[in-house]
Amino acid sequence: MTVTAPRTLTRNDLEVRALSGSEWRVSDRRVSPQDAFSLLGFIERKHDVYEVMQLGRGFEFFSFQSYDDAIAHFLQVDRSHETPSEFVLSWLPSLT
Repeated sequence: MTVTAPRTLTRNDLEVRALSGSEWRVSDRRVSPQDAFSLLGFIERKHDVYEVMQLGRGFEFFSFQSYDDAIAHFLQVDRSHETPSEFVLSWLPSLT
C-alpha cells in the first residue's frame, strides 16, 4: 500500500458521493479508490442535523447544523501524523 496524503485536505481533494437523498460517502481523491485509506467517513441528514461518522482509529460521530459544516469538518481533520495502516479496518475488505 502506497499512500502519500500528508498535506491538509482541500475541498477539491474530497469526493462526496450521494448514497441516497440523505446519505453521502466522503473519500480522499488523493488516494486510490481501491485503497481503504481513501474512505474518510459518511454524512447522514437526520431531521434538522447532519451527522458525520468519521473513520480512522475507529468511529467518531459529530453533528452539524448544515451540510457545508459537515463537509468542512473533513477538511479540518489532521491525519498526517498517522500511518495509513492505522486506518485500515480489519472488517473492510481490500478491493485489489
